Amino acid sequence: MATRLNTDVDLPFRDYFRTTMRSGQKQVTSRTRRLAEPGQTFPAFDYHYQIISVEQRPLWFVKRALWWYEGCESPRAFETTWCQIHEKAGWTPDKPVWVHHFGRLQL
Repeated sequence: MATRLNTDVDLPFRDYFRTTMRSGQKQVTSRTRRLAEPGQTFPAFDYHYQIISVEQRPLWFVKRALWWYEGCESPRAFETTWCQIHEKAGWTPDKPVWVHHFGRLQL
């Protein structure tokens, strides 16, 4: 009998992050709103993930310290990706964002 997982939260990801999520590099997603709580699960790119922790940080901190875990090649690539996703708001370094840390579940 197959294991059926109840996903608790819907966290959409752009296809751009498929490779870095599947490889395990991307372990963080920063959002303008808190979208999940620790322990909640979500599917993405044929795997299931679980939220480990959620914290609020300024956007500059994510660029400086978490760019690799965001699935980007450099801090500059993180800023560029953020601006592509958030075209209207653009880059505001002091903007507080919700940093969702997650890990892939072994089913």
